Parts: sequence; C-alpha cells; structure tokens
Amino acid sequence: MTIRIAKEILGVTTLFEDSGKYNIQASKAEGVKEILEKCSADIYLCGPSAKSYLTEEFLFTIKAKFVWMDYTGYPEYNQLYPPF
Repeated sequence: MTIRIAKEILGVTTLFEDSGKYNIQASKAEGVKEILEKCSADIYLCGPSAKSYLTEEFLFTIKAKFVWMDYTGYPEYNQLYPPF
C-alpha cells in the first residue's frame, strides 16, 4: 500500500525493492553496508535512531552518501500511546 501511495498519489518514480531479496545475514550496520553495495546506492536517507549503530567511523567505509533525517519542527499530534 505504501508503494502504491508513493507512486500513484505522490508521483514517486524511485525503484522500490524488498531488502529480503538480498539475503543479508550481517548485523545491522554491516547489513546496511551490504544492501547499499548490492543495490549500488549512492545516497542513504536514515532516521536518527540509526545513530545508535552507525558510527561516524563506520560511515566513512561506505561509498553512499548518508543523509540524516531531521524531525525537528514537525508539529505534535495525538498519539495512541503518549507521550509524543
């Protein structure tokens, strides 16, 4: 459903792939690196929680450019399980 929304409503033309097709067996950080290499990624957009396992030193070993998502300034809204 997410891909359908992205393509049909938002007009996104990016190729979507299931990471399961790459049969990654490595840890989180090494797994990210392996996926990026296997799909020849040049940019990787990741959320701030990835900073818990992607160190600055590790990022220098990866060819893809890392872009950290920044959620500051987003308006708060009611959540099923507060706090926001």
